[in-house]
Amino acid sequence: MVLFETILDKDLIKELNRKSLNDILKNLRIKQRGKMILRHIHKLRFIMQKDFETIKDYHEEIVINLEQYAIIENFSDEEFERRLNESFFENLCFFTKRKLKDLRITEVSEALTYLIELEENLLDKIKSKQLIRNRKNDLKNEEKKTRFTKNINLDNILTKKREMLVFRM
Repeated sequence: MVLFETILDKDLIKELNRKSLNDILKNLRIKQRGKMILRHIHKLRFIMQKDFETIKDYHEEIVINLEQYAIIENFSDEEFERRLNESFFENLCFFTKRKLKDLRITEVSEALTYLIELEENLLDKIKSKQLIRNRKNDLKNEEKKTRFTKNINLDNILTKKREMLVFRM
């Protein structure tokens, strides 16, 4: 009972003292279910696109949390899809939301297809620019090495000529 006192509130402890084990478990399930529902609603409200590297990661996090919530609430498939649509579009970044609105995309599957393709194209462009930048840097480094080597050779030649002059004297 001491363990229960640390976990549960005083009103619930009074109930525990008066009821049978089945009644107690039923009340605990009801109260726990309510807490779990609130926890999942809160989580879904604060899953933001800006917190994820890709749109796939964002979508997966919503689906994972929504599946847990759907089990507790016993959602139908239609209700699950409605909540998924709601959560997905609600927490997109402003510009992403605006672009999808301009394109009149209202389904998660369409949005995912469009945004994944957009992300992949952007990543390809970034990689291409990085490759070009790396090649330019490599060429610059080669030029520097060549200049340095030429300077060393020139210094060696001048040093040898000086030595020869000194030796002849």
